[in-house]
Amino acid sequence: MTGPPADRRFAFLLDRRYLDFRRLLWARLGSTLGTWAAFFVLIVQIRTLTHSAVWVSALLIAEFLPSAVLSLTIGPLVDRQPRQKLMILSDIGGVLVFCVMPFAHTATHIVLLAAFAGCAAALFRPGAYSGVPNLVAPERLAAANSLLQGSENFTRLVAPFVGAAILSFAHPSVVYAFNAASFAFSAYLLLRLGSGKLESDPDASPGTLWSDIATGLQRIRGDRTLRVIFGVWAVGTFAFGAQNVSEVLLAQNGNGYGAGYIGLAVFVAASGAGIVIGNLAASWVIDRVGAYWGYVVSFTVLAIGIGACAVSPNVEVGSVMAVVYGIGNGVGLVCNVTLIQEAVEDRMRGRTFAFLGTLVQLSMLVGMVVSGPFTNHYGPRWTWVAAAGILAFAALNAARVSIRRQRLAAEVPA
Repeated sequence: MTGPPADRRFAFLLDRRYLDFRRLLWARLGSTLGTWAAFFVLIVQIRTLTHSAVWVSALLIAEFLPSAVLSLTIGPLVDRQPRQKLMILSDIGGVLVFCVMPFAHTATHIVLLAAFAGCAAALFRPGAYSGVPNLVAPERLAAANSLLQGSENFTRLVAPFVGAAILSFAHPSVVYAFNAASFAFSAYLLLRLGSGKLESDPDASPGTLWSDIATGLQRIRGDRTLRVIFGVWAVGTFAFGAQNVSEVLLAQNGNGYGAGYIGLAVFVAASGAGIVIGNLAASWVIDRVGAYWGYVVSFTVLAIGIGACAVSPNVEVGSVMAVVYGIGNGVGLVCNVTLIQEAVEDRMRGRTFAFLGTLVQLSMLVGMVVSGPFTNHYGPRWTWVAAAGILAFAALNAARVSIRRQRLAAEVPA
């Protein structure tokens, strides 16, 4: 399988036929940059107000929980209603929240507003990724996903620095105003798309909400491709949850790298940079080996990188290995999205992406819960060794399924 040369892989962005995808890309880039910068400032502000890790945890849960809880109903909604309108409503919700946020002076008010913002944001991502196949040609789908995922993860990497830079000379309300403006910018670009561009099969779900939920779950259960995607990614995100909890201890503690806060920042930034590199390299991987074997590559690289971090002697070597496992993660994220877009018809994509989001978040939550006592007992390095083993198991399972698919394809008469 071959694709365009590396230096031409993203040249389709210059083609006016893909103007609508460019608008979606810029909308996502702008809103996520503002969102993550504001979220960084929210953490700083609530820590300053309360001096309590419990309130910081409450803020994280308020950001994390809405999409996990609401996904079962959001998925059918994305399939039943025009995606463009839902995404614009999501942006308007963001504008309203961050216009009000400067007037929130208690931790309770901040957390409640953050929860409302999380509810609004839960509509955007399933709508965006469900609609991408309707904005680009099939041969450009992997490259489009690479750009969209890469832009999201790039903003997550640089947004804390943007937020910190603004905080150094201005009030937090300036960052909140910046975020409100970024949502307004995103809504404006989505309005420019024109009606119906994000869906090819409008009004395709005439059933009730609960029947749509049941149909979506049956579709996943009855499709081997989707079962593998859900199963492999659930195992992977369990390992990510365990690794995330022990990341601070691995970088800072004496039984890890003993590198302090600066070392932790470098270590986290290295993995973030690796994810962006992996996102942008993913279309090259998919063009050469396909999205299924791209899954195998990504989880293999993840297992190697996280295992190498576990045995690295210091933060310098660990950060290099963090770039490696970040690249594996970045490739896997794009393969994940591309496989779903290719396997699922337009009228079911919203449900599939939303249900996967719920599964991923619940798996990560379980991993976080299990990791705490495990890390306390065995130390962060052994937690990362265990995570590497889990990811290696996921890679072997993905390889087994890929080999089986190749055999079945070879048996089909031409």
